[in-house]
Amino acid sequence: MSTEKIEFTAQEQEKLNRMFEQWMYDDQNRKWKNFKELNESAKTGGIVFAGDSITEAYPIHELLPTGLLMYNRGISGITSGQLLENIDIHILSLAPKKLFLLIGTNDIERDVKPQQIASNIQEICNQTLANYPSCEIVVISVYPVNETKPFKDLIGKRTNLIIQEINQEITKRLTASVSFLNLYPELSKDGNLNPDYTFDGLHLSIKGFQKVSQLLLPYME
Repeated sequence: MSTEKIEFTAQEQEKLNRMFEQWMYDDQNRKWKNFKELNESAKTGGIVFAGDSITEAYPIHELLPTGLLMYNRGISGITSGQLLENIDIHILSLAPKKLFLLIGTNDIERDVKPQQIASNIQEICNQTLANYPSCEIVVISVYPVNETKPFKDLIGKRTNLIIQEINQEITKRLTASVSFLNLYPELSKDGNLNPDYTFDGLHLSIKGFQKVSQLLLPYME
């Protein structure tokens, strides 16, 4: 199999970027529609995982304790602002007893400031608690990326410096009624996302999700 890198002209790359953006837009809207329909018949009072592609790819029903009512409401490519706009679909319609929230890495690609990301996350928590005061919310830190050469072209504008700033902003804004679970150091090695836990420098491999699952177990009861 050839490993030669394919080169595109600027015009070709621009066309590919537009095609990808359109595909992403259509994919997100289809998933929001699907979730909205599924929520209408879903049992309430379960555990909800809300977020972007990192959450969407998390095989929660295989790696976390069986017998629990759990819903994965992650959608690839979304930002904290988009999750907030669609909070009813991701969270509120399910009336969760517990919420695990992981969002923010895609905001970096869209040049959203850390303060705004943290503000969006704060508002997601506030609206959830306003509707369900007994809901236990666990905000998970934005995961590190791997900035080394094999992954540099795959992580976009994301840097660990920005990610750490986002995580710091989140901790400033959360109230005592919301837990912050800092997995950043647990997933790091030599200042980057542990290469054993990823396949592209951003998303987790199964080994990475197994590590996350071990760390989430104390919060699943």
